[in-house]
Amino acid sequence: MRSERPLALTTLAVAALAAAAAAATAGAGCATSLSTMQPYQTLKPGGMHFGMGYSVNAPVSTSVRSVEAAVELASAASRHSRWDGMALRDDGIDTVSRKTWAKVAAGAMAVLLNTPGFENEYMFRLGVVKDVDVGFRWAWSTARVDGKFQLYRYKPSRRFDMGLSLDVGAGYHFFDGLVFDVLEYMNIDKFRRFDAEASLIAGMSWGTYDAFQIWFGPKVMQSFYAVDGNLAGLCEPTKEVCTPDDYRLVDANDTNGRMGLYGGFFGFAVGYRWIWFVGEITAMWMVARHHLLPGILPEPTDLGGLVVFPSWGFMGRFEL
Repeated sequence: MRSERPLALTTLAVAALAAAAAAATAGAGCATSLSTMQPYQTLKPGGMHFGMGYSVNAPVSTSVRSVEAAVELASAASRHSRWDGMALRDDGIDTVSRKTWAKVAAGAMAVLLNTPGFENEYMFRLGVVKDVDVGFRWAWSTARVDGKFQLYRYKPSRRFDMGLSLDVGAGYHFFDGLVFDVLEYMNIDKFRRFDAEASLIAGMSWGTYDAFQIWFGPKVMQSFYAVDGNLAGLCEPTKEVCTPDDYRLVDANDTNGRMGLYGGFFGFAVGYRWIWFVGEITAMWMVARHHLLPGILPEPTDLGGLVVFPSWGFMGRFEL
């Protein structure tokens, strides 16, 4: 029996391949950490800060483009597939527009550069000298170190406090096959990413022992990455010759790239003396371009867009 229109399952399968953001969200521990999760006050020398939180990374713009690509690619697959006996045959999807391929490639790259998902975060900070503390954060696949420098503080009474600090940090991503395996059609041979970031943290607190605190400010992050791989799973099986190079993710001579994230954050904490519940929302705009699928697309693909990052958890601060 032969049917010119495949079953709905075919459309869903192709859509799942293209919807990179939706697929990646199914796995925890894959996201990039953008949170601050700490007030502006630096610790006294010898003071310690312990933090534990939960966060969600939502790259809104790339997720929307990925879903659009899923629909368009599924529609093309429906027009160019057929049943032959009990087997599904693919007549190829050469008619897919370059605009759609750009969305597919951007969705795949989003898994690497700004993976949607949720994760646990752990932070430890130590006061070094007056107005300076340092910290280490582990967010599943990202390790980050930073230093915070208090620029200004005004404390007219025990029940009110305000000030401003500068936080500067660097991070490295330990992404591996567990992340990339979410997308079966994507084969990654190499991936490295380093981050450099800076935040201005302004804030104030009210009540005895800073019972209620808020903080807010601008944040900027610059990321440097190297990636090499292909989308071989999209290789058309009816082609006589079809190699992974036909769907190479980036040019072999252009594996390095850079992206910027620009935005801000607002957080609050409610507690007493040593322990506080913390909530925070970060919103940033990602700016990035890279020449993806060089055999198909003639020019760089825009990878940018809005990223929203809510987080919540607990912090404990212990000072003599």
